[in-house]
Amino acid sequence: MKGAKEHNKHALKALRRTIESRFSTLVSDFGIETNLTRSAFGFQLKIELAILVYNLGFFNFVTN
Repeated sequence: MKGAKEHNKHALKALRRTIESRFSTLVSDFGIETNLTRSAFGFQLKIELAILVYNLGFFNFVTN
């Protein structure tokens, strides 16, 4: 395969591993692979909300 060595760089492998692990978490914890929405907008909203909740999990909120 012509140019195959370009895809075996360490930085690219690390980036791909990060993306795949994040997507795996979104699938297992938030069920983004299951589409029960009725429209494309509903599907987009479900994905955006799942990513928002996932990202909010990195913050430490102070609760009283």
